[in-house]
Amino acid sequence: MSNIARKTAVIATALAIGVSGAVWSGCGGDDSDNATDAVTDAINQAQKQAQQIQNKTQKAVDQAQKNLSKNAQKQIDQAQQQAQQAAKQAQKQAQKAADQAKQQAQKATEQAQKAIDQYGN
Repeated sequence: MSNIARKTAVIATALAIGVSGAVWSGCGGDDSDNATDAVTDAINQAQKQAQQIQNKTQKAVDQAQKNLSKNAQKQIDQAQQQAQQAAKQAQKQAQKAADQAKQQAQKATEQAQKAIDQYGN
């Protein structure tokens, strides 16, 4: 696995862990559970997309290495550029999932607070 592909995976995983921590720190209850499920789904989707991008990137790097005898530097440069683009795309997707999760967590927290205010502790 290339260095850039590893970095992409680390970015997506770090964002997913951070978002899941924010969700788990909220209050319990059905609304919170639904928000947690939505957040988990968003995180899983972002990780899946990041993995697909990482796989495509690795294939490009592997292909470039196979073709070293033909236009070696050009192939390496193209693979590195694709890897960098894939890393940026994965980071954007992970950030989008994190933002969605944050919104869901905030909504669940607000709903839980309304329930507490309405029904008491």
